[in-house]
Amino acid sequence: MYIGPDTVVPFASALAAIAGFALMFWRRLVGAVRLAASAVKRRFSNTDPER
Repeated sequence: MYIGPDTVVPFASALAAIAGFALMFWRRLVGAVRLAASAVKRRFSNTDPER
C-alpha cells in the first residue's frame, strides 16, 4: 500500500495545528489541569473529622 505525500500532508498539517494551539496556550492548559487535579485531591482527601 502506497501512502504518498498528498495523503500525509493534510494529517501532518492538522497535527501541527493542534500542537501550535497547545503551545500558544500551554500555561493556561497546565494551570487548568493543576486546578482540576487540586480540586479532585481536595474532594477525595481524608480531612473528614469523623473518620
